[in-house]
Amino acid sequence: MNTSSMVSGLQEETHTTIEVQVEPGFSVPDPEALVDYLIGVAWSTKTKEATSSVEIIVVSDPQISIVDAVEAGPWVDTGVDPNFPEGAVVGADEVKDRFGDWPGEVPVLPDGLIVGPTPEPTP
Repeated sequence: MNTSSMVSGLQEETHTTIEVQVEPGFSVPDPEALVDYLIGVAWSTKTKEATSSVEIIVVSDPQISIVDAVEAGPWVDTGVDPNFPEGAVVGADEVKDRFGDWPGEVPVLPDGLIVGPTPEPTP
């Protein structure tokens, strides 16, 4: 997880990025639930409040589309790039509306969020 800030005019804007790599052989049955969980985790960190956005990056093999997962969820204020399916950005105001004041409570890890490894086929 990374939090960075920049000054824009007279205002400081802070952006939080959470990046997860799913190891080969593991899978994500519900990418939308993973996005929701990761945004909640990012919002619960006590480093510095994200005032502009929260970015989610998930690298997997095969690659799941975080863009599709964000667009399928309740998120409206998003930045998505179909050429970068492993990542998406959600506006901080929308995250605050969903998870309450910062820092939010650490979300409970849902069962089956990431499963595996996939067993090798028996010859």
